[in-house]
Parts: sequence; C-alpha cells; structure tokens
Amino acid sequence: MTSWLLSHWGYEEAFDDAEALGARFDSVGRIGQQLVLIEYKVAVGTNIVRHRADRAMSLESKIAGGLRSIYDRASDALSECANRVWDRESPPLVVVAAASFSTEALVELRCLFEARSAEWRFDYAVWRWTGSGVEELIRGQTGEQWTPNQVVALPLLIGRTERGAPRTVEELSVLAETDLERCLIEQFCAVASARGLTLKRARTSVAIQARVGGKLRSVLAAYPGRSGTGGLNVGVDLESFGRSNELGELEAAPPAGFLNANFVLMSTSDLEYLFRTLWP
Repeated sequence: MTSWLLSHWGYEEAFDDAEALGARFDSVGRIGQQLVLIEYKVAVGTNIVRHRADRAMSLESKIAGGLRSIYDRASDALSECANRVWDRESPPLVVVAAASFSTEALVELRCLFEARSAEWRFDYAVWRWTGSGVEELIRGQTGEQWTPNQVVALPLLIGRTERGAPRTVEELSVLAETDLERCLIEQFCAVASARGLTLKRARTSVAIQARVGGKLRSVLAAYPGRSGTGGLNVGVDLESFGRSNELGELEAAPPAGFLNANFVLMSTSDLEYLFRTLWP
C-alpha cells in the first residue's frame, strides 16, 4: 500500500516501522506539505478503536501518544523524522488504513475522529486497501483554526491487557483445525529444535527467533487455526532472509501475525522445503 501511495498520490515517506518495533504509527511522511501519519491494520473491528483501561494499544491511545510526541518534538525516531519534514503550517493528517473494516468499526472510527480531531488538532482519513489501490472511506478536518507551533495538550492513555501464560506445544496443537495441521505444528517445533533454533511460544503462535542487525527478533512463526485450508499458516519475515515476496513451492495464506508474508504448509514436504530454503 505504501508503494501505491508513493506512485499514485505523491506520498513521500520519511519513517516506517517495518520491523514492527512498536512505533505509534507505521508510516510517516508527506503529501504535498501536509504531514501524514498512517496506522496500518489487516482488519479493524470495534474492539480496537476506543481506549479502555483494560485494553492495550487501542487506535485512540496510539493516536494520542503519537501526536503528543510529535507536537512536543520528542527524541524518538518517529517524532524526529516527522518534525524534519513537517513545516507546521497545516495540521497533520491521521490515517487508519486496513484491508477490511466492520460496519460498526467505521461508525466508531468516525465518532472517534469527530470527537478528538478538534481537541487534538488533526485532520483524519480512513483508507481501505483493495489489493490494487486505495479507497477513501472517511475524510474530515479538525474544525478548529490551526496556528503554527501552537501548544496542544494531549492525554496519556495507557491500557493494559492481562496476558495469559504462553501455551505449550501440546496446547497450541489443540488450536489446530485438522489432524494434518496438528501434525505440522508439532513437526515445526521439532525441526526447529533439532536445528538448534530459538523457539518462542505465545498464546496463539510459536515463533523462531534469530539475530538480525544485532537484535533478536521473530523471523518465522506458525499460527495454528489460521489457514482456512486445513494446513498450517506460517508467517515469514522475508527481508531478514534477503528474499523477495515468494517462496517458490508454497501457496500464499491469509494474513496472520506481524511478519511480512504468510504461506500455507499442506504437507511434511512443504515444511521441509521451508526450513531447507530459509536455513540451507
């Protein structure tokens, strides 16, 4: 989607959170002279729109935190990049972009933007990625007079979600939808262990971690119950392996997790091919 914005709408990107390190916005840049702050999601439901004390990383809290850091000229990478390209002559444009939105989520987003944009001084938009282009679903302006370098006070919205303990391999296998998938998730973990790779189990996935650029990060992960085909959905950070968007013999799978490409394993041969290709 970012590439499409670059070539069709003249978007000039100054920052991206490609490594998913927790920046408040996923992409920052300009269209013309307006600062554009984009938060990407695969899908948006009502459960992630509004801030709640028992809910971490809502869109409302991310917008508040990101704008506060930029307005205050904080020293984090995102804020520094934003302030290098923003002349403060116009309010920033906050964008929520995704492949799908529930009807209720669009209503909730519109209400959130209409309530907060005047108080927090930002223009707003909601963009849907169709697979070949961007469809603008919502667009609005702050409704308040903007003056350069005005002081805007934003609240500190912190939500914390209680997290359960990571599931064991056996418990993750229960999430599988077929016997084939259960077998593949067990083989995934067994092959990784046999190769001496570092496994990190979570509530709904198990990842293989490796050092990239001196930092330990997830480069391959399995998501039981997420393929829709009876096979095993795996996410791959292709950039960490210096690869393009394809893994020859494997079919694409629905998006799951936060790595940049997903594939479906339908057999032990597929799993062996995956490991052999990524770790020759």
